[in-house]
Amino acid sequence: MLPDFSPTPGLTDDAVANSRTEHGQNTLPYEARSGLWKTLKEVVSEPMFLLLLASCAVYVGLGQLEEAITLAGALLAVAAISIYQSVRSDRALNALRELTQPQVQVRRNGQLALVLVDDLVV
Repeated sequence: MLPDFSPTPGLTDDAVANSRTEHGQNTLPYEARSGLWKTLKEVVSEPMFLLLLASCAVYVGLGQLEEAITLAGALLAVAAISIYQSVRSDRALNALRELTQPQVQVRRNGQLALVLVDDLVV
């Protein structure tokens, strides 16, 4: 004799609400970057940037202002490009996160339904 494989009715709307209240949302915590200042701090604290900044100070100390100004200009350009790329990639990642909302098929109230992964409950 074969076992009975009849589908279960799934969760009711009330059971879903109770489970969500008890266990919380089915999402991972997302920490958004704090923006321009944090990115600037990351760029300025890179070892290569600090080394080049020290080289700029040495040029000033040696009285070679033309080289110091050239190096400082290059450092500013590198910092600006790095910040621009970081902000742009953060925007792209946020847009992708919004576009990729995976759905799953579940049984709710006795019927099959498509729900977002964030709406799954224990």
